[in-house]
Amino acid sequence: MTFQEQLLSDLDVFLADFGVDAEVGGETVTVIFDAPGSISRIAGVAVETIAPQIHVKTSDAASWSHGDTVTIAGVNYTITEITPDGTGISRVVLSRS
Repeated sequence: MTFQEQLLSDLDVFLADFGVDAEVGGETVTVIFDAPGSISRIAGVAVETIAPQIHVKTSDAASWSHGDTVTIAGVNYTITEITPDGTGISRVVLSRS
């Protein structure tokens, strides 16, 4: 198994343990959701957010575009930014609709 495959395998476990369901374009995917103004820890590093955002497998977000609607826990958000990090994870910045 390559490093990339191992990383994505570990990500599946992480998402299963800590993720929430999000609906985008009629599909449900598991994401890590950060509420606005919160401080959370990702891999032991404190991360402060100023806008709602999600972290998702890049492959799950491949067809997403700016302006798409993301629904989490019955709340609608609009995608304002999608940034793949090169490791198979993308950060998606949201705006509450």
